[in-house]
Formats: sequence, C-alpha cells, structure tokens
Amino acid sequence: MKIAFITHAIGVGGAAISSTTTIQNLIDTGLLKSEECLIIHNKISQKTDKKKDLYFNLKKEIKFYEFKLPFSLVFKGATSNGFTRVYHFVSDCVALLSFLLFYNKILRQEKITTIHLNSLVLWPLLLVIPRSMQSVIHIREVPNTSMTSRIAIFVINRYASKIIAIDPISDIPFSKSGKSTVISNPFNMTNARQLRSSKNTIKSELGIPPEMFVVSIFGLIGEQKGFDFFLKVIQTAFPIKNLIFLVIGSPHGKTGEYYIHFFEKQTNVKYLGELIHPEKIHAITDVVIRCEDYLPLGRTVWEEIFAGGLALVPVNKNDDISVIQDYIGKYIFTYQALNVDNCVEILKKIMDHYPETVLDTGYPVTNNISTSAEQFFEVIKS
Repeated sequence: MKIAFITHAIGVGGAAISSTTTIQNLIDTGLLKSEECLIIHNKISQKTDKKKDLYFNLKKEIKFYEFKLPFSLVFKGATSNGFTRVYHFVSDCVALLSFLLFYNKILRQEKITTIHLNSLVLWPLLLVIPRSMQSVIHIREVPNTSMTSRIAIFVINRYASKIIAIDPISDIPFSKSGKSTVISNPFNMTNARQLRSSKNTIKSELGIPPEMFVVSIFGLIGEQKGFDFFLKVIQTAFPIKNLIFLVIGSPHGKTGEYYIHFFEKQTNVKYLGELIHPEKIHAITDVVIRCEDYLPLGRTVWEEIFAGGLALVPVNKNDDISVIQDYIGKYIFTYQALNVDNCVEILKKIMDHYPETVLDTGYPVTNNISTSAEQFFEVIKS
C-alpha cells in the first residue's frame, strides 16, 4: 500500500493537528513506513509561516508536493456572495483541470494505491482522481443545505471508496451509504486531566482568580465560528459574578482583528492567542462553548470532554441530537441556537450545579491516539 494524503489544512487548526497526529503515530508504530506515503499540500501563501504548519514537522523523509487545491464552501458557517461563488467555481475548475493533467501523473508515477482527502471541502477531487485508486474522504465539517452541498454529498456517497466521519453528527448525511465509519479525532488529554487538580496554580499563572468559572472558546476567530453571537453572550453574561471567558485562536481578516480589539476592552474576557499545545487551558476550563447557528462538535468539544470538562453547544430545530443523546445533560449541554438569553440561562444552571468550578466529570477516555490511528489504518488498508 502507498497512500497520498491530500490536505487543505494549513497552520495549527483541528484538521491539521488530527491528521499529522495520526500520520506520525502510524509511522512511529511501524504500521506505515515513511516511504509508503506522500503529502500533497495546499499551496502556501508567502505570508504563511511554514514553521507553524504541522505538516512540515513530520518525518523529513516523507515526500511533499505543494499544489493549488480546490476549496468548496459546502460546510455550515461558510458565507459567500455572488462574486466569491463565481471566484471559487472558476478557481476550483482550474485546480481540478491542473490536478487531472499534472497530479494524476504524479500519483501514477508514485504508484499510489490509496488517496486520503483530509476534508469535506476537497470533495471535487473525487471527480478527477483515478478510479483505480481507493479514495477515502475525511468528514470534519457539517455540510450545509446549499445545492452544491447536496451535490457534494451525492458525489461522496457515490464515488468515495470509504468515508470517515469524526463524530455521529458529521456522519449523518453519509451513514446510509454503507461506506462510512465514525472515528474520533486522535487526542491525548492525559496531561490536561492530570493538571485539573492544579487548576488554581495555572489560573494564578494567567492572572485568573481561583474562584473564577472558566468558559473557553477555541478556533479561528471570525464570523464562521459564530463570534458575533459570542460577543452578545459576553455582554449579556457580564453581571454574572465569578465568570470569565477565555479566547484561544488566531484572527481571520479584519473582522477577526475587530473581535480581538473588543475582547481586550472587556473585563470578563482574556484573549490568549493561538496555542499549539492548549492542555493547560483545557485543564482550567469548566465549559467549552460553541456559538454557531447549528450543532457543531468537532475537535475542541471532544478535547474538553476527554479532559474532564463540559461542553455547551447550540442546537436548532433541524439538528438531529439523537446520536449524542447519551452525552446530553452529563457531558454536553445544549441551548437554542442564536438565542443569547437561553445560552446564558443554561450557563447559569451549569454554574449553579458546579458552584466551585468543574474539577472532573469523570469521562472515562483520556488518550485515544493509538486506537484512533489503528482504526484509521484499518479503513485505508481495506
């Protein structure tokens, strides 16, 4: 078997962390040799610092190819206007044509047997990669309801050899295909779990009083992650005693810079920037909050649950929560999407239930890297 990992992830986001952790574990454990894989990486802009890109910290003997890849706005939270839709369409067509004429030749020369697409947004490549090669697509996002997204779901269900979803929510559109498998992102929250008993010391290092109840939000700071709603939550929750919000991530464009400027003026918010190893923050976090207009789980929610904390996530009337029903009220709490008052009300109830902050919910799993990597390997080799 020789596998090509095709990735659109850049920087230290959840997709990049998950993918590189899996690849490194497979190589370290001997399940995959470095000469048996190559990485086709999205072309990096001159402004990007390669040192912050986790793919460049993998084993140096792995072959890298840098290329312009398609990027499809078919996930919830993506916004576009007429111009950006036309731009993406033209850009994707050029990228697909180039891939068909140039990169398929490389795949054959390298004798690739399996292709792993690291994100839902790379679905157009399923239309042009050789049918002789097994194709595995990793679903890390929740598809939106656009016509393009419906086409993407059809193409994935029709042409992908295997589908990997990171949780039951992202698997819903693909569960009936008979091709999908749910594999949790690889986490090792053992250190964060152990550090929870030292919460007050870590808080002191960050200038946070020990009695503070900590609500954290992780991720790219921009409209896609619901930060407009998050700002309203901060303002509405301001009168609540002993409550502080931590923001971890890098800004996206001018809107992201505006949000950070706003955070710096709030007494109940602390902006910590982008952290490659946020274990200490997960250790002192009582609740991870998500602020989109739909039910997202993703990496940060599961990291906090694995670290012994809680998650507060939005749900709208179209979301199917039956697949996580066993977690609700125990590890995951829900509020009405885009309803600020309801969000703050649920947050107050959590604080009332944990008056001295959350020490440890007792969730049984803290390190699933080996298990996740082995499950991933079983899928791609079959």
